[in-house]
Amino acid sequence: MTGRAEPERREDVARPLAALAGGRLRWIAALAIVAVAAFAILRFADGALLREGLGELARRPHLPALLAVCYAGAFALRAAAWRLLLGGAGAAAGGARLFAILHAALLANHALPFKAGEALRPVLAARADVPAAGAAVTTVVARLLDLAALLCIAAALLPL
Repeated sequence: MTGRAEPERREDVARPLAALAGGRLRWIAALAIVAVAAFAILRFADGALLREGLGELARRPHLPALLAVCYAGAFALRAAAWRLLLGGAGAAAGGARLFAILHAALLANHALPFKAGEALRPVLAARADVPAAGAAVTTVVARLLDLAALLCIAAALLPL
C-alpha cells in the first residue's frame, strides 16, 4: 500500500450521474403526464360540474385525505399479497419496492391505450432482483385471483 488514495474509477462516477438523470427524467415524464391530464380535464370536462365537485372537496377536506389513505391501503394489501406469492424473492425486493412497482404498472395501464402495466409489472420486478419467471407467473396468478374475487362478489350481489 502506497498511502495514496486510489483514483476514482469511471463507473463509480457514472453510476450516480446516471441515477440522477434517471430520476430527473422520471419527474419530467410525471409532470408531462399531469400536464396532459390537466389539459384534457379543463378542455373536455363540464366546467360547472368540475367547479361544484372541487367546491365540495374544499368544504370537506377530510374526504380526499380519507380516499387517499384507503387507496394507498388497498395497494399496500396488494403489495403484501404479491410479496407472499413471490415467497423469498418478494422478501428480497421489499414491500415498498413492490408497492412502487404496482403504482408504476397502474400508471401505465391508465396512461397507455392498452394494459401495458400488466407487462411492465414483471419487467420492473425483474429489475428489482425478482426472478423474471417468478415475477411473470405471480403477476398472472394475482390477476386470476382478482378475477375470482370479482366473480364471487358479483355472484353474491347479483340477487340484489
